Amino acid sequence: MSLTIEQLRHIAKLCALKLSETEEQKFLWQLDAIISFVWQLQEVDVDGIEPLSHPLETKFLDPLTWTRDFEHKHDLFKNVKHSIKNNWIVIKSAIKS
Repeated sequence: MSLTIEQLRHIAKLCALKLSETEEQKFLWQLDAIISFVWQLQEVDVDGIEPLSHPLETKFLDPLTWTRDFEHKHDLFKNVKHSIKNNWIVIKSAIKS
């Protein structure tokens, strides 16, 4: 499967990125290589192989249970189109219009 320029532009729009033609060609090649590699990984037969475990104990961090107070919190989103709904920050590119 090959990634088309239209698909790349759609992905860039969803990510709120503005790419030049040079960047589009560069990223088109890179993303296509990544997708091809993922397709190759899907062909690997993993039947009978036990899942790996992490060598270190990890804890699930629920973002709703901890907060951080930023000194310049308004500066974090000054260059991002966003709105605040019910105390959640919603990035404009994620809003279906």
